[in-house]
Amino acid sequence: IAIDSGFWASAWTCILSALTFDFLFIEPTMSLAIQRREDFLTLAFFLVIALAISLIGERLQRQVMVTQRNAKRTQALYDFNKAIAAVGTLEDILQSVVQHLSHNLKAQIALLLPTHERLEVAATYPPETRLDTSASAAMDWAWRHGKPAGLNSNTLPGAALYGLPLKAWEETVGALAARPDEARPCSPNQEHFLASI
Repeated sequence: IAIDSGFWASAWTCILSALTFDFLFIEPTMSLAIQRREDFLTLAFFLVIALAISLIGERLQRQVMVTQRNAKRTQALYDFNKAIAAVGTLEDILQSVVQHLSHNLKAQIALLLPTHERLEVAATYPPETRLDTSASAAMDWAWRHGKPAGLNSNTLPGAALYGLPLKAWEETVGALAARPDEARPCSPNQEHFLASI
């Protein structure tokens, strides 16, 4: 129960099990009264061990979830590297990047590169993805300052997209914009995945 439903569900189950054990098996049966000290100690020991196992089960569940998430991220990075290695032109690379990110993050993605000191949209996925004025301003700020901006950030948080600067060594060479399909900001895991890509 701890692995499937978490600690609190498991803790309530432990308490219910202890009460049921007392009611059905400890003399006098069909009563919650406990007459012998040994029976009380047995029941208390049973309850403490069950709660400890519940706590361990919940921790195990969290570790399994983290491991699965890391395995998915590693596989996605591997698939991304494979996809990039298979394309030849810059346009194909940019389109492959936005498609891969959109698929893995379940988000609308736009990749912006500078042209004559201004950022221009170089690739989007899905193709109908557009940036409004506030999103364009956030991407420009991210590019010029080399820091994230827009949705779920400290800078221009009212923008509809999260902007991540694209860095090559010490130089910022563009910006990546992401809008999750669901009406929620990018999660820390999504932000980390974007940074890894």
